[in-house]
Amino acid sequence: MTKHPHGGNLKKMQERRIRKLEIETWKEMKELMRKTFLPPSYERDAYDRLQNLTQGSKSLEEYHKEMIMTMRRANVQEPKTSMTTFLCGLNRDIQCIVKLQHYESLEDMVHQAKKMERQLERKYSYKKTYHYDSFSGKDKSKKEGSSPT
Repeated sequence: MTKHPHGGNLKKMQERRIRKLEIETWKEMKELMRKTFLPPSYERDAYDRLQNLTQGSKSLEEYHKEMIMTMRRANVQEPKTSMTTFLCGLNRDIQCIVKLQHYESLEDMVHQAKKMERQLERKYSYKKTYHYDSFSGKDKSKKEGSSPT
């Protein structure tokens, strides 16, 4: 057996170290991996990113996925926190409508928001294809200066 320079044998010390590291659950493994490989500020930085996350030009689906990933990185698991974060980061036109709806979970809220997003997309695409000036009562989709045929 190999002797350790400070006395005792190396094999016994290795066995003790292995017993200390026995991991019985996935949660324990994740925690050990986080402590071993991530910087101490990792969770705090992820939480800061989560607090400042907004939908912006992302689709609702992209925003939701990014929020879920950032929540995992920040180790946030409270349902109310996730619902508040999601709602506050939505684009204003969707946010205002979703606030008026009844929801009990993040999934309900995401479903409502997706419905609103589709509805708004249809509304905006309709406005772009048919320009009717309600003030003058004229169809603005025709090119000005062209003669009627």
